[in-house]
Amino acid sequence: MAETTFCETVRRAAQDTDPASRFRAQAEMKEDLRRAFMCDPIATEADFERLYPRLLDEVLCQHTMRIMLELQGEERAAIREGGGLLKNLLSVELDRDEQAA
Repeated sequence: MAETTFCETVRRAAQDTDPASRFRAQAEMKEDLRRAFMCDPIATEADFERLYPRLLDEVLCQHTMRIMLELQGEERAAIREGGGLLKNLLSVELDRDEQAA
């Protein structure tokens, strides 16, 4: 089986319609989080199980932010490649936002 990234596993868990495949993807996500968590020398299995819901929420929020930023980048590129007054207005607004950041 080809090794997948955590992001690919998250996408598969969210998009797969087959319950068995979705369950496998969710189990892979939990195991990936467990391996990362247990890298800390003072981490315990009990701590992981107790904190797992919060860890998963945090990782999913970070994943969502990454996708949102990717989409914003694509949207900005599409606006700049377009034409007309709308393009000019939106480009000015985007430039202003980028300078403020």
